[in-house]
Amino acid sequence: MSVASPALLEVQGLTKHYGGVKALSDVNFTLAAGQTLGVIGPNGAGKSTLLALLSGGTRPTKGSVRWRGERIDELPNHRVTRLGIGRARQVPKPFRRLTVRQNLEAAANAAITDAARRQQLVTETLADCGLLERQHAPAGSLGLLDLKRLEVARALAVAPQLLLLDEVAGGLMGAEVQVIADLIERVKQRGLSIVIVEHVQGVIGRLADQVIVLDWGSLIAQGTPAEVAADENVVRVYFGEPAETPAAKAEPALNV
Repeated sequence: MSVASPALLEVQGLTKHYGGVKALSDVNFTLAAGQTLGVIGPNGAGKSTLLALLSGGTRPTKGSVRWRGERIDELPNHRVTRLGIGRARQVPKPFRRLTVRQNLEAAANAAITDAARRQQLVTETLADCGLLERQHAPAGSLGLLDLKRLEVARALAVAPQLLLLDEVAGGLMGAEVQVIADLIERVKQRGLSIVIVEHVQGVIGRLADQVIVLDWGSLIAQGTPAEVAADENVVRVYFGEPAETPAAKAEPALNV
């Protein structure tokens, strides 16, 4: 009899307190290989705290994070990265005086020891993210769209199996959002697992296989994007009124 392999990522009872403030409270979910999990919720719901806990950027007050069955919640960030977890942050903070390529090389150096493989990965990532023509430009000279691309590229440069994306479309407008969504779609098609936090309308609905909703640090709903959009608790959080009202029926207004 074959034994089922553990989930790629398993979160159990994850809790984070900052003094008397509960940033995250008893959150549970699993993520299978190749799946995309969307994380939504109002500002201050604990979404970025969740990504920090998954990436080793901070330690939980209680609970656990398991990667391929092994606990990683006490590991420092650089060790979590080497296990195959890359993170793109909401506000890009590249090394502004380094070139675009040098920024990717610095990221790749933290996880890949073989120099030839590292250079090949950097070149491929630059091409995938639409940055090959800007590879010799200083990062500080980039506009917001290219900075967002660079932030995703730096996360991809560690050759991750799991990509954590924190509002990478935030601040972009119109066609720029489409560019980033297309980039994430290409990453998804390569079979990477993704946890994506996003406020931009439609991005989660397009990309996520499953969605969890956080409110004041607690998980209040989970399911497919359509299931979450119809959930009465979710509608109340976003609109402050029951799901059967006309405003609540305006599903596209939800960030899913």
